[in-house]
Amino acid sequence: MKKFFLSPDILYRKETFGAVVFNKRLRQYSIFDTMAYSLLSIINENKGIAVEDLPEYVEDELVPDVEKLLDEWLLCGILGNEFYSTTYLERPSVCDKICKDIISFPLEVAINPTFICNQKCLFCSNEALLNKNIKELTKDDAGEFASRLFNLGVFKTYFVGGEPFLFKPLKFFIESLLAYNFDIGITTNGNFDNKDDLLFYAENKVFLSFSVQSHIESIHNSLTKNSLSFQRAVDNIKFLTNKRLPVDISIVLSSENQNNIEQTIDFFCKLGVKSITLLYPFDIGGVKKHQNLLISKTEFFQLAEQLTEVAKLRNVTLKTLGRMRFFYDPKYGPKPIKHNELFKKYFGSPGCFLCKKAIVLHPNGDIYPCDFLMFEEKWKLGNIFDPGIVDSWENGVLIDSLRNMRHPELCSNCKYFQVCQGGCPATTYLATGKLSYPAADCPMLKEAL
Repeated sequence: MKKFFLSPDILYRKETFGAVVFNKRLRQYSIFDTMAYSLLSIINENKGIAVEDLPEYVEDELVPDVEKLLDEWLLCGILGNEFYSTTYLERPSVCDKICKDIISFPLEVAINPTFICNQKCLFCSNEALLNKNIKELTKDDAGEFASRLFNLGVFKTYFVGGEPFLFKPLKFFIESLLAYNFDIGITTNGNFDNKDDLLFYAENKVFLSFSVQSHIESIHNSLTKNSLSFQRAVDNIKFLTNKRLPVDISIVLSSENQNNIEQTIDFFCKLGVKSITLLYPFDIGGVKKHQNLLISKTEFFQLAEQLTEVAKLRNVTLKTLGRMRFFYDPKYGPKPIKHNELFKKYFGSPGCFLCKKAIVLHPNGDIYPCDFLMFEEKWKLGNIFDPGIVDSWENGVLIDSLRNMRHPELCSNCKYFQVCQGGCPATTYLATGKLSYPAADCPMLKEAL
């Protein structure tokens, strides 16, 4: 008997258009229509479905098409051939309250559990908030926090900061989130000695990304302003790779490390690292004081393309975050990229996901629209524990104004618009004091393209 089961890597949530589906293993989203959502729910509720049982749920003439669809889902990892007793695959939905063209609540939450940090990275975008005396959640909040995010339908959480490993109740929060089958990530500088917790996170498939700036100790430590930073980070990376546990490293490309970046990638590949993220040092935070660190967008893209070839030879996944990835990542195809219209409608453009897909939390649970707009209280959208936060998401005056920003003709008539989509209005605000399109770095992007 041919039978299909829902993969334990799949999370999904009902929406007005059907459903959003997230593959934890591939870390990718899909948009499903109402029929596909219904089929997914039937499979989940019945703990699998046999081809012979399809006539109970669909008309006879549709059975061959549905079977073909199930085979496609099997190939892309949505379904499997075995039953897993994983719970909490379907997230609660509040979409019945939503009447606008928006998803019912953000799918991802970036959590700043603390703004305390043991480094003073020259390129830190959060420099203005570091080591401020800001109230933090406690271990007693962990259970309610995880339950709250689950009941809001959130799929994905990632801890940033500050240094998350300096947040003493971190393990309580991770354990509570694991109980609800969240996709969890932690970005860390690796400058700590806590291998027991590190091993626990890695073995429970928490995505761990270590921020390292070079394979040359003196360069890394000069950029992070901590003499122990390099040795501790490398020691923790080795600890995990020696156990064949996955590790990601993130590198901010700058004038200090660009000339030896290929050797840096080689160094970490030899340690067993299989995933590398390249970041661009935007002209905000610490970079404003250290303009010498900036490289041009053209240099960034040239390096990225060069390193893509290097990564292929080393069998390593190379990616960037945010808008930069749309310019060269192979999986996004040739330029200009044609994005699924439904996906863009609900998730935002490649330039900006502002008030579409993700939100950012301060250590006390206050919500901000993105990590570049969390420095001033005027951008605060509420608190994650507010009973009316879903109504605020739908009807809030501030969030509505952010969500409905329009592109000027300068953008929409530009031949690069399909790639750029106007850029990041938040970085424009930090540079000019005005939240608007096009991005302040628009001329540099045109030069790079």
